[in-house]
Amino acid sequence: MPLGGHIGVRRTVSDPVACVHIARLPLPEPPTMNKLGTTSGLGAQMRKENEEKYQYLKESAHEERDNREDRGEGDRWSEKQVNTALEIDDNFVGFKIEMCFTYFGDDGSECLGWYHGKVTDVLNAKTGRVRVEWNKDCLGKNDKGVTTQTLRPAKWNPKKAIGGGWREYLTK
Repeated sequence: MPLGGHIGVRRTVSDPVACVHIARLPLPEPPTMNKLGTTSGLGAQMRKENEEKYQYLKESAHEERDNREDRGEGDRWSEKQVNTALEIDDNFVGFKIEMCFTYFGDDGSECLGWYHGKVTDVLNAKTGRVRVEWNKDCLGKNDKGVTTQTLRPAKWNPKKAIGGGWREYLTK
């Protein structure tokens, strides 16, 4: 029996220097390993299910938001505005504006609608009188393309739509 008790190392009394022998043991092949970052089949299935749930939740949330806005319970564009009315001065030219107007519907009932355009001229900064060129895609057949409006600070970004209410026209 070799001294030292280690496989592959043989020491004898006459030869105190270790003589190393490499033991060749038959080992099984290592398992096939995925590369780091590779998604397993289970992981891919879970990701797909989560994406479907997320998409459903997002669509449901958008539908609920739109329903609430239709009922007059909030407005996504109102929440994105600055808190106080903007100062009207010569730098106000080019401002993209959205303004709420009252009109009569086909059945004769009074309706509210937001129109958007661009301020082309400040006529009187003290009174808030400006000239607005309205975007053609939001005008009715009898609406004027350019009008003069008085922008009152008290009607800046109303919580509930009111005639004469105004705010910055945002799309994102």
